[in-house]
Amino acid sequence: MAVGKVHSVARCRMRERGQMTVELCVVLPVVIIIAAIVFNALTFFSYCAEFDRSFRNAVRVWAVSPPSSMAFDTAMEQVLCQVEPDASDNPRATISYEVSADATATITGTLEYQPTLFGLRVRSEVFGVTLPSLAHTAQLVVASDAVD
Repeated sequence: MAVGKVHSVARCRMRERGQMTVELCVVLPVVIIIAAIVFNALTFFSYCAEFDRSFRNAVRVWAVSPPSSMAFDTAMEQVLCQVEPDASDNPRATISYEVSADATATITGTLEYQPTLFGLRVRSEVFGVTLPSLAHTAQLVVASDAVD
């Protein structure tokens, strides 16, 4: 009787051979996808925090009190130069402004981030479906004598 039980345990283990490999093949793609999502989310949040800080500082310095000889359009170009990320097109910053009649300007800064695969570019379109980019907007209203 003992020999039969040992034989059935060995047969059971033979059937389980390769089970861990199959489990790894099923779970690994899911883990990679979750890791890519977390990586992109944390990278985007980091860029947003840096953008908010640099946007507010640039507007404070250039839009509120620009040099007397500088036009407001030139001051907005300086704001864009200050908030634009380093020499890459991901993320991309844009600045727009709207001047009201009471000599205030609403300055809007937008940061667009295209998700990547751990820093490697991915296509922006898959099977005819455009993948959306992530956008973050900051807005300040300033009163300035330089507003035309």
